[in-house]
Amino acid sequence: PNFSGRSDSSKRHSSIAYLQRRRAQISRNSGGFGGIETADPINDAPLYSSNKFEALPFANSDCITYKEPKWSMCLRKEYFSPLDANSELLEQSYTDILFNQITRDIARGMCLRMSESSKKEVTAMLDEYRMCSRTEARCVLKQQIVQKAIEMPCYFSQFYCANVVDGPYTFECTHVAVSHKGISLVVFENQPQQLTIQETISYDQLIEYTHCGDNVVLLDVLYLSHRNSMDTGKIKLEVSYAGEFKKLLDQQLKQLSSMSQYYLSIMEYFTRDLSFLSFPEGTVIKVLRTEQREDGWLCGEYNGLIGSFPEEYVVPIVYVGDKPSETAIKKSCLLVRNLPRQREKIKPPIPVQLEDELFVMEQAVPAVVGGKLSMLKFAEENFRTGKERAEMIKKLSKALKGFSFMGSFRSLTGKGNRRWEEKDLSKLFTFSYSPIPVSLLILDSTDILLNKLAVECFLAVMKFMGDYVSKGKSKEDSVFFILKCVHEHQALRDEMYCQLIKQTNDNQSSKPKSCLQGWQLMLIYSAYFTCSGGLLPYLRHYLQFPVADPTSPFHALAIISENNLRKSFRFGGRRDPPAISEIDAIMEGKYTKRQLVFLPGDVEKILRIKICTVAAEIIHELCAKIGAEGEEEEEYGLFIDLGEDALSLPLNSSDYILDVLNMVENQGLHYKLCFNKLLWTNTHLNLENPLYTDILYHQAAKDVMKGYLICLEGGQLSRSRAEEVSHLAALKYRADAERESAPTLNQVSKLIPPSVAKKRTPQEWVEGVHKSYQKHAFCLSSIAAKRHYIGSATKLPLYGSKFFPVESTTHSTMDRGCILAINRHGAYFLHKETKEIILHLRTEAIVSTRKLQSQTGRQYLDIKYGNLMQQTVLRCETLYGREIAPLISDYTRIKVRERRKAEEARGMIRDYSYI
Repeated sequence: PNFSGRSDSSKRHSSIAYLQRRRAQISRNSGGFGGIETADPINDAPLYSSNKFEALPFANSDCITYKEPKWSMCLRKEYFSPLDANSELLEQSYTDILFNQITRDIARGMCLRMSESSKKEVTAMLDEYRMCSRTEARCVLKQQIVQKAIEMPCYFSQFYCANVVDGPYTFECTHVAVSHKGISLVVFENQPQQLTIQETISYDQLIEYTHCGDNVVLLDVLYLSHRNSMDTGKIKLEVSYAGEFKKLLDQQLKQLSSMSQYYLSIMEYFTRDLSFLSFPEGTVIKVLRTEQREDGWLCGEYNGLIGSFPEEYVVPIVYVGDKPSETAIKKSCLLVRNLPRQREKIKPPIPVQLEDELFVMEQAVPAVVGGKLSMLKFAEENFRTGKERAEMIKKLSKALKGFSFMGSFRSLTGKGNRRWEEKDLSKLFTFSYSPIPVSLLILDSTDILLNKLAVECFLAVMKFMGDYVSKGKSKEDSVFFILKCVHEHQALRDEMYCQLIKQTNDNQSSKPKSCLQGWQLMLIYSAYFTCSGGLLPYLRHYLQFPVADPTSPFHALAIISENNLRKSFRFGGRRDPPAISEIDAIMEGKYTKRQLVFLPGDVEKILRIKICTVAAEIIHELCAKIGAEGEEEEEYGLFIDLGEDALSLPLNSSDYILDVLNMVENQGLHYKLCFNKLLWTNTHLNLENPLYTDILYHQAAKDVMKGYLICLEGGQLSRSRAEEVSHLAALKYRADAERESAPTLNQVSKLIPPSVAKKRTPQEWVEGVHKSYQKHAFCLSSIAAKRHYIGSATKLPLYGSKFFPVESTTHSTMDRGCILAINRHGAYFLHKETKEIILHLRTEAIVSTRKLQSQTGRQYLDIKYGNLMQQTVLRCETLYGREIAPLISDYTRIKVRERRKAEEARGMIRDYSYI
């Protein structure tokens, strides 16, 4: 279509001239290969399509456009990503666009990306398409034509001018083509004009690639030698736009890696727990994709067995097609051999992150019946059977008035004195329509109350599942009763798990939601309590059945329950009862909650949290967004901001998020969940990440504006210090908004810290800020100004410190209060007004800290410092002892770790297992 609109004539002609120059530049850069870069789409070819296009409406403001141009602009699909190419069926509109492109190329007859044989095949398919009158058949033919083009080696490829500089191949090469399947080395011939593929390197063969600079790329590949064996070789290519070439390879291989369903084990993993998957080193494992799984764990299949295993023991196999070829597996094995450092970092194999003694106890090894864990065996050893049940019922009947049980004495004793059969035992752990008369497990026979509570908990389970009359009690009441009973009587932990297994196993209830609500109760209960080592293998095996079956209606609930159980072992389980709204959400099938997290500068991030999400998981997720990895993650933390006039509430990494939020909400407080940088130990700052830069900038700007980082010498502001303040003010003015004009007097007054504003006249501050703005900040973008601001702030003596007010100390010069600054170098006590350093306690000199509270409610923090011969205690009155003590402890731990690494590097200490 022709486009028209308002435009300036001179601007239009200059723009056309620019397009002409750019087209000529593209032709030159393509090495005369215009058939691929420019003329390949055949811009003036007709479109065989009934699609109608509408012109966009005119813009409200002035714009530059073209009227009746002599050229046309065509859109073409250059290459496919592996995910798009492997999709079984493309959308109809997408197929139409690709079909139009193919027919346009065939109509002109000069598409070099197709071989002559391919053109003939596509032409024959197009003739069949034109002759076909049925709409459905035409759609199928369209799909077949597009699929045929996708299978062509070079049609959907990105071309770069290239030649082989060195390598095992001796042929000539003029271009390299990157597709969704691999790399093709091709040569362009003029007489006649055609492309000849000299060699195709599949992604199965590509081991490694490196951009060596100066448009040189080194490919490390597997190739078939003259001895018909697979050898490795390096191909040195000189490629135009080598950086873009490498970036495209990164994109294609990353997507292939994310799509991989087969993984290669890099280390042996062995466990006695049959619900987990054991495998030797160098094994190919098929991973079963599940939408909900705990981070760091995979579910896979090997040798006919299905189970979970840690993700760190495997690496994905990058391959093209449905299954990895032998070449792809061999390539992955070669890559694994080059990962010695990663293999050393892997801890000794453990089944799960649970208490070690649970998996070394011999009694924890389950009996196997028919290749599966036998719940029958567990029932024989631990459930009440025969006379034991009858005797406990008699005791309960005597002790509790009005207590009755279902069934006859003969049925309870197992049909006389004969031993219970398997079918009788199996009834004990399958669904029951009526309440149980006694506990399932053999509890303390002398504790009548404990057995009574077990029976009442079973009634609460039935009420929650809708299988028993509630009598005015809500489902929330049932949950609270169960959690309260088990919290006060830990002996009921296993009993409750057995009751939940019983009521969800072979559930035959007439209530349609009975089994679903039983699994929802399992989800809630597993978030609070662990189980014993004897029950653990059987419980995990029971959960594994729906986990391994994606078609099960309880698949997602079983996955979450298993993850909750694992976290309960690792973090101790949740401490506070759930909110009513939380239980209601679970009953409605909502197992995640959208939580707003504030970053410095009031930047908002919305994260999804689950019933068992802990602070460490949110910190890890946010650190991944800002590019903070490895040990740098421990420098960040979460806290609850209760307002400017209230104390903040720091969160430990093992704190359950919903526990903390429920506690704050129950008190009716307004709060914000905030993410912040707490420690400064990493000297390398990743300022390439904009979000990372924002966090450091806003934290530094806050400390500067409070005057914490501006030290006065003798109460006076030196000239050099005033220039630093003016420079920071100019950068802040530019960083907050890219203004063209210099700041006014009113704006400057808001950029200068109040603690030093009166040390110069307003006019002097304006002149200093204007001078620095024109000299340094005017030409910077907002993000660049923030980076310069951080760079200038890092030069200040106390940058990277956390500041706390102290009302008084036992030190003679600080009896009226001071500011306490904590950083990696120790504790600094600063003068309240001038911020001069009064006392410095090095990190190595701090021995311990202790929090105290007087009878009148005043809070103190004792800091013991010194050496082995002499130690001193400095008592500080402060409300922030809860934050100061962990901060000092973290810096001390990091200092010790750095010292141990240095000693290990020098060969002084090699084993710290005894420490």
